[in-house]
Amino acid sequence: MKTGLILKISMLVFAFVAVLYGIKALQSPQTQKHAADPNSMIGLLVGGEYRLLSWCPEKTVKVELLSENSEVLKTFSSAQDLSAACELMVGSFSQEQNYEPKYRPLLKAISESGETKILEKDAVKEIFRVQGMPFSSPGLVKVLKRFEAP
Repeated sequence: MKTGLILKISMLVFAFVAVLYGIKALQSPQTQKHAADPNSMIGLLVGGEYRLLSWCPEKTVKVELLSENSEVLKTFSSAQDLSAACELMVGSFSQEQNYEPKYRPLLKAISESGETKILEKDAVKEIFRVQGMPFSSPGLVKVLKRFEAP
């Protein structure tokens, strides 16, 4: 009985030390830097400022990249491209007081049933909008560079 009690107490002390170490590690400047990075998995785990948004309609079959004149430049239908375009890490952005964004259609998602949704982009800054909700998305900027490449 005495050995069982000593074993239980030692396990509790070990767990307490591990919790204290974990708290200290999560409060370190390096972890805080990684938590703010939208491409970091730590940011997702500890609640960084970026959130996942799936803006495409259900059962999307293709996404079209639109020109400034709303002409279709490219069409993407592979599962990898649909996932990259539809599932975005979005965050807030700082807006200047005198700046009014001017949005133009950028991506058009089309579902099996013909339902469409449009993602818009500001003409000057990297600010996007879906159904009236503006956001920033460094991941979408990277995806767009890949999509626009020849």
